[in-house]
Amino acid sequence: MTSATLIVLGVILGALWPHDEIARSISSDTAINLVRLWDVIYLFLIALNFWLSYKFFCRQQVIGRFVNL
Repeated sequence: MTSATLIVLGVILGALWPHDEIARSISSDTAINLVRLWDVIYLFLIALNFWLSYKFFCRQQVIGRFVNL
């Protein structure tokens, strides 16, 4: 569920970004740095999601079973 939320949030932010007045007035170097910052944030959240799901499934002892969603 967290991964789906991150994907939806990224799509929404990407759709809103070009229509923002601040985005139109910043330089290209600043825009590239902001994209890099968001990439690092998303990589951190992906790693956190992976680690938390690993810890959850280890504690629940469902590794190796089929999980019905």
